[in-house]
Amino acid sequence: MAAKAYAEPNGMVRVSCPQGLIQRLISEILPDFMTAYPKVRVQLKVINRPADLVDDGIDIALRARSGIDPNSSLIVRPLGYSRLVLAMSPALRSSGYEMLSLDRIAEVPTLSMAETNDEDIWHLTGPGNEVYMIHHRPRLLCSNFDMLHAAALEGVGIALLPYHIARASFKSGELIHVLPDWGSPFGVVQAVFSTKKGLLPAIRALIEYLAIAVPRILSSAP
Repeated sequence: MAAKAYAEPNGMVRVSCPQGLIQRLISEILPDFMTAYPKVRVQLKVINRPADLVDDGIDIALRARSGIDPNSSLIVRPLGYSRLVLAMSPALRSSGYEMLSLDRIAEVPTLSMAETNDEDIWHLTGPGNEVYMIHHRPRLLCSNFDMLHAAALEGVGIALLPYHIARASFKSGELIHVLPDWGSPFGVVQAVFSTKKGLLPAIRALIEYLAIAVPRILSSAP
């Protein structure tokens, strides 16, 4: 009986996650997980820097990276791939930006995640892995993708948004996917933890739940 109780996921799981992954991704997954596992408690820490599992007291660190560090002493579980894409409202496009090319993007008011710099650089990749850098001075700087998405919907500027956040607005026609062959380099959404052996059932359950749910949300990315 005691062994059965231990095997049932329960107790606290401490998770770190950057702001950009919470919105429209972890925010949609975590409530469903907690409904499925009512005895599990979760402490979610918003950390917009590389989390230290020991110093930050973290069981699972969620992050997005350009690849997997082969020299890491930690276990890295890839969960899916994410890409940022250019999005603007039809009203903004019709105000003189109907024929946009890469070299004209900086002429459009921009909305950026870069909070600390007056100028930002978007690094885009396109067909044949061609790379193009757009230097621009954003009209709105904010680390919250929902805010940037809302501003783009209102025609404030063109934004570089995660595809899974902009997807519904593209489908409804509220936003236009600008230069769809171009976007940020693909990032790998990862779960990082210290060991595969001896994981508590609650930690293992959340990792496995994320491994199913994250690709489901990101699967329609371009």
